[in-house]
Amino acid sequence: MAHFARIKQVLNSETNEQDWVVQEVIVASNDISTAEGPLGENDMHVDGETYVAKMFKHMYSENENVWKQTSYNQTFRNRFAGKGDIFLETADKFISPKPYDSWHLSNETFNWVAPIEYPSVVDYDNPLAGQDIVDENGVVIGTQPQKAEYKIMWKEDLQKWQAMASHLEINAMSHEWNPDTETWVEL
Repeated sequence: MAHFARIKQVLNSETNEQDWVVQEVIVASNDISTAEGPLGENDMHVDGETYVAKMFKHMYSENENVWKQTSYNQTFRNRFAGKGDIFLETADKFISPKPYDSWHLSNETFNWVAPIEYPSVVDYDNPLAGQDIVDENGVVIGTQPQKAEYKIMWKEDLQKWQAMASHLEINAMSHEWNPDTETWVEL
């Protein structure tokens, strides 16, 4: 199956420029004819995009009926488009919306990059290792693993990575990443 994203120009309040924003994603048959043969054998062919636009011409005005093929397997145009994603016309790629003001778009990967590199340490020795995992009915459903993963989040107001040790039953950050020593520091 082929997937197509309907994109619409929307004013970006941060840059004051028009962005192509994904409004929806649909599925179409790989059998759509293109000048080069079936669409399933000719990804990103303009004939497929034109075919889909003609299918929906009764539903959208001309400037809201622009379609770009997107890859479910992420084999072209950077990523599988989703509602709210942005199509970069000059790069012919889909990107996610900017997650934080301090992040910048990599010209190599077309992914957003934090001002501080993502932590290299993502897990820790689990102090509960070997203990039973019990469900809400008191039934043992497994054993605690040797390693547990940090729940890592970017804190824009602090310009830092923080994490919560996943074995803790509190809903608060318990550690802060020190990029100089590449270690987690307990808060």
